Amino acid sequence: MDPRVATLLSHVRSSAENRPGVYRFFGPAGELLYVGKSVRVRTRLLSYFRADEGEKAWEIVAQAHQVEWEYTASEFAALLHEFRLIKSHRPLYNVEHKRDRAHCFLQLTREAVPRLRVVGQPGGGGRAEYFGPFHGRHTMADVVRAVNDLLELRDCPSETPMRLADQIQLFPLKDDPRCMRGQTARCLSPCAGGCTTAEYLAQVALARAFLNGESDRPLVILRERMAMAARRLQFEYAAELRDRAERLENVQAWIVELGRTLRRLSLVYTVRGHGGEDRTYVLRRGRIRGGARAPDDGGAGGAGRTRAGHLRRAGAGGDWPPRSGGPGGDARREVVPPAPGGAGCDGACPRAGRERRALRGGRGGPGRARSHAGAHRGGTGRTGARRRLRAGGVMTPDITPRTAVISGAGLR
Repeated sequence: MDPRVATLLSHVRSSAENRPGVYRFFGPAGELLYVGKSVRVRTRLLSYFRADEGEKAWEIVAQAHQVEWEYTASEFAALLHEFRLIKSHRPLYNVEHKRDRAHCFLQLTREAVPRLRVVGQPGGGGRAEYFGPFHGRHTMADVVRAVNDLLELRDCPSETPMRLADQIQLFPLKDDPRCMRGQTARCLSPCAGGCTTAEYLAQVALARAFLNGESDRPLVILRERMAMAARRLQFEYAAELRDRAERLENVQAWIVELGRTLRRLSLVYTVRGHGGEDRTYVLRRGRIRGGARAPDDGGAGGAGRTRAGHLRRAGAGGDWPPRSGGPGGDARREVVPPAPGGAGCDGACPRAGRERRALRGGRGGPGRARSHAGAHRGGTGRTGARRRLRAGGVMTPDITPRTAVISGAGLR
């Protein structure tokens, strides 16, 4: 065995423990080669040194000059930490959590004269509204172009000076539109006094309503133009307008369905931790908004108040319980508090009833209770944790329209 590999193996054997955590392999120049997680860090790391030549684990060890690990309270916490490390460092040998370059979002800026555009990732700070994710940046660019043309919104750079018609001018001047869209009546030309602030914001409101599934004004305009083109016997142009309308309809349907899914992804999730270090997470609209060590509630009466206050102090933010608003509806909430019988159980499920009857009859025991808790958590072990992670709508890398799982910040 290579002396360098033998040194790494000795370090793992002497220092690593079988606890949940995240491990990292580094290359000769200190570059991050691979990030992984495991319920038993020591056992997982030792398995890398037993890999056959040609396997991925063997290649990682062959390139590694340093290995580090850190422990977490649970496998769920390890999954979150692993995901964040991969997204921020993009290690060479990690593949799963990096397949997101083909996805994009629609951004409606919150400038004085807003714009609708396509971006790769949502930004923070509440400086814009985001819709998505969507697969296919070129397709979404066509959709944005169509909406901008139909509602006559600007698509110029943010530094373009604006001069709206209701702005007071010391020396009134007649400006020409600064772009071809403005000169061909495809833009309201807020840069050349072509509209007032109220007129432009009214069109922005129509765009927002369309993306929220509350209005179909762009589709109505397209259908009117399609009918006019057909009457003029411009059948090729009418077919092109029909295809645009279909794309817009598909995008609107996907956004509405995504909004319904996000409204269901607001909950409280308690995870059993190593050595009794249980943690409670607040999920709002598919994002983890806060997490802290689960409080030891003294009694059922004060459990909700204690948990609420503890998580608010932990930085969950916003109102309690977690609420989520979505397209076409008022703010709603769905909270799943942990219970002694299992995470997410309020004692009203059929399995809880059978368990109570079995205990009254002298049957059952700790094994039955653990099985009951596992049913509410969605499974145990590595597969169960990944299923719970995805079912909870936590930030996962594979954000596709098929899964409707969100990654990022500030999503609508």
